[in-house]
Amino acid sequence: MMAIIGTLAFNFQTVLPLFSTRDLHGGSGTFSLMMSIVSVGSLVGALATARRTSIDVRIVALTALAFGVTSWTLLAPAAQPPWVVLASVGTLLALIDLRTTWLPLRLTRLGWLLMALALGLAAVLSNDLQPLVGGCLGAAAAAALYWLVWAISRGGFGYGDVRFAPLVGAAAGSVSWSTWAWALLLGTVAGGMVGIARLVRRQRRAFPYAPSMLLGCYLALAGLSLAGLALA
Repeated sequence: MMAIIGTLAFNFQTVLPLFSTRDLHGGSGTFSLMMSIVSVGSLVGALATARRTSIDVRIVALTALAFGVTSWTLLAPAAQPPWVVLASVGTLLALIDLRTTWLPLRLTRLGWLLMALALGLAAVLSNDLQPLVGGCLGAAAAAALYWLVWAISRGGFGYGDVRFAPLVGAAAGSVSWSTWAWALLLGTVAGGMVGIARLVRRQRRAFPYAPSMLLGCYLALAGLSLAGLALA
């Protein structure tokens, strides 16, 4: 599992220096700042996730609202439908996973259906097929990648996360392939930090991974949008 993640997603040692110099036209200071932001954000998010033992309706509502406000602030109205589905159904699934380490299949399938409709609506509203094509390809690519990790890990990686991956991949892919790649990368970083935090606390049982995937998607959207590169 680590070989696949390290090869296909854990490549920020190469991506961040190139991103800092070629896209942001910065130098060593820009690279150091980006690494610091990624490191601090991943650590804080991982520790907060690892210490939480219960959730309630208030947490679900506030989390969905926060994610919804993030996407609404950073994206054009025509691009909103896939992110509305992710902020609602995706957040609910992630928080269920956080509490139970289980992702209900029926709710996941409902999320797939709503996401497909949302991608079509985004294409109509924007008068552009990119959200539909990019979202479908992003969903398929994310599902394929996580399925490969699941198959190689032989049960060390939950299949519910494989089902959850198309929601993240579709929303990120509807914006751009840069957003898709960074969503998976940052989700992997966040998941790795959660795993390390749990090991430090001697919690060796399986842990929920969907919250890290969801967080990585919004971190990618926020970071690239603020840098003006989300549509690249």
